[in-house]
Amino acid sequence: MSRRRLWKGLVQDLWANGVVASPLVPYPAKFLLLRLLPGFHLERANIHHGVRWWGSGRVVLGARAFINRYCTINHSAEVRIGRNATLGPEVLLITASHDVGDAAKRSGRDYSAPIRIGEGAWLGARVTVLPGVAIGEGAVIAAGALVRSDVPPHELWGGVPARRIRTLSPEQTPAAG
Repeated sequence: MSRRRLWKGLVQDLWANGVVASPLVPYPAKFLLLRLLPGFHLERANIHHGVRWWGSGRVVLGARAFINRYCTINHSAEVRIGRNATLGPEVLLITASHDVGDAAKRSGRDYSAPIRIGEGAWLGARVTVLPGVAIGEGAVIAAGALVRSDVPPHELWGGVPARRIRTLSPEQTPAAG
């Protein structure tokens, strides 16, 4: 890793996780402060305090996207969150991982892949999304799910690993619970 990239990452980390994550910064100002960082392309989003960011990839947040408290967003590859999408508390978006290595070191070659969350999608509390996953428009992911494969639009998924529970009509509003 070059020194320039290392310093860029350090400055981004201090800014995003120090200044912006502070509870002293009002919610509407958080997205404005993040827009100052290179690679962050944000429309008017609602970002609560305690959100952790790390990586050097591009982050795209659509209008009225909602990121709840204590989410962790690794953007080693691009993270794209659509308009009106909602991330519950402590959601974990991870774009980087490792292949399984040999017996001498099981954490093998590292890789990254983008994550896309469609417009109007809702990820419940403590959902984990792994590298390369696309969650479709209007999809709902139940709390605590581990999403390791693409989720089609307008489907309810849950579990570890996450599986399809049922299809939602595009007009249907799922019941809370």
